[in-house]
Amino acid sequence: MVLTLGLMISPPVAAVKGSYSGTNGKIAFSAPVNTHEAIFIMNADGTNIQQLTDGTKYDIHPSWSPDGTKIAFGRSVVGFADSTIWVMNSDGSGLRQLTSGGYQTAPAWSPDGTKIMFDREGSGSNDGIYVIDANGPTGPGTLLIARGSSPSWSPDGTRIAFSSGDIKIANANTGTVIATLTSGSSPCWSPDGSKIVFDNYGTISVMNADGSGLTSLDVPGAQPNWSPDGTNFVFATGGASVLIMNADGSEVHDLTPTMPYARDPDWQRLPAASIGPVGGFVEPVNKLGTVAPYLALFGVVAAVAVVVVKPWKKRET
Repeated sequence: MVLTLGLMISPPVAAVKGSYSGTNGKIAFSAPVNTHEAIFIMNADGTNIQQLTDGTKYDIHPSWSPDGTKIAFGRSVVGFADSTIWVMNSDGSGLRQLTSGGYQTAPAWSPDGTKIMFDREGSGSNDGIYVIDANGPTGPGTLLIARGSSPSWSPDGTRIAFSSGDIKIANANTGTVIATLTSGSSPCWSPDGSKIVFDNYGTISVMNADGSGLTSLDVPGAQPNWSPDGTNFVFATGGASVLIMNADGSEVHDLTPTMPYARDPDWQRLPAASIGPVGGFVEPVNKLGTVAPYLALFGVVAAVAVVVVKPWKKRET
């Protein structure tokens, strides 16, 4: 007697921006729509592009939640002077405003998905990186790192990489700067937490998490982001397009050749089985535990873990 069961175990949640190992999902990005900007998602090969927000506002800097079911982003109604952080479901539904007051953008989720960090600019001495509960209520948030920007949470949740003239590392709980690594901007942790990719004055570069071993990939670009499986980078170039390449800088492909000024890419991590065209996940069910008493009657307990992975399809050049 042979019994086959689909058994899926969900790994723990972790920070976004490619900072935890997992299955590669959709890529979220922003792009112009008429005179405004909207949030889009697409497959990792640039196919199946879908617009999530209506394009009547200025929606930028999308950031996937750790479980891949929500997207935080910056939204401005009048120009870019009043930007606040909003959150929506992965299909664009369930829009809600999270922050208020000032210019706020560049959100980044905490490893457990309970908090969101973001930039606040244009408020003088109050500029910096703020943190707020991901579930609200709506408010200004709490200043954590003065004069910092572009936060990226480490996979273990203990450190924040950010920009402040240089790439720096801070304690995630206190905001205290514990290291200054090198000059550059837009840092992003690797899935295993051992490296950081960043914008080195218009060139994508990688270094160890302690600042050693700095390597330029000799590829022009900005806003680099690791894939959850650690094998690729997605990034923007001159505000003109979203591109993908191998983690060693080889095989560069344009994912949005028909969408001028696409930017702000962020890669979704799928913690379990993907459903439908926009990601999400299925809660695991321990079917073995449910049927084991019955199987014991036959003296047989069998389980087969079934995992289906769709490989990345490289764009031909």
